[in-house]
Amino acid sequence: EEKERQKDRQTERKTERKTDRQKERQTDRKKDRKKDRKKDRKKDRKKDRKKDRKKDRKE
Repeated sequence: EEKERQKDRQTERKTERKTDRQKERQTDRKKDRKKDRKKDRKKDRKKDRKKDRKKDRKE
C-alpha cells in the first residue's frame, strides 16, 4: 500500500517535471522567434534606408 503510493507520487513528480521542461522549452522557442523577428525587421529597415539613400543620390 505505502510502496504503491510512493510509486504513484514518484511518477506524478516525474511527469510534472517533464511538462515543466516542455513548457520552458516552448517559451524559450517563443522568445527566440520573437528575437529573430525583431532582428529581421531591423535588417529590413536598414536595407530600406540604404535603398532610399541610393535613390536620393541618383536624383
